[in-house]
Amino acid sequence: MKFKKVLLFLFICFQFCSKKNNTPQSLLFQSVKNGNLAKINIAIAKGADIQAKDKNGNSVLMLACKQETPRVAKFLVYSTQINVNSQNHNGDTALIIAARNGNSAIVRFLLSKKSRARAKTKSELVDINVKNKAGETALTAAKKNGFLIIVRLLRQAGAKQ
Repeated sequence: MKFKKVLLFLFICFQFCSKKNNTPQSLLFQSVKNGNLAKINIAIAKGADIQAKDKNGNSVLMLACKQETPRVAKFLVYSTQINVNSQNHNGDTALIIAARNGNSAIVRFLLSKKSRARAKTKSELVDINVKNKAGETALTAAKKNGFLIIVRLLRQAGAKQ
């Protein structure tokens, strides 16, 4: 029985170690997708670039907004110097993605005093009125998808059409 467990362990280790994309960067993206904070920390400690983007131009913060993982989004904003206004190939920001997907917890956080307090310069503040390439803002994305709570949050924060 012990022999089988050892063989299984070695097989799993071999599979993990032989993956082509077993880099700190790929570990970071995969860990964000899985919502695994411990592995995110490991990837960052191993030198993963927190500002890197995937093939669609999405940052890890954008992926956290898509995956509906507020813990990960908060961690990335608080613990790293991530650019909260970074845009992907479509011009979407993390706020637009969160608003479009109905992630009110992440929208609320990005608009919060806590998020603003960590900003050292004006450029680190979340830009609530930025438009993507289709001319869509976080407010119009939330409106279009019927997320009325997010619409209210954005309007209270000063979002314009």
